[in-house]
Amino acid sequence: MAEFIQKDKRALRKANANLLKMRSFWGFSYGARMVSKYSY
Repeated sequence: MAEFIQKDKRALRKANANLLKMRSFWGFSYGARMVSKYSY
């Protein structure tokens, strides 16, 4: 179970990196807030 969660976190980090690139068009501060919300 823990291993599956770790793989999920890695996938989420990759997705967050892609979302940050898209959100940088809307405003980096907003994107950073969303990422910090979901990464913890």
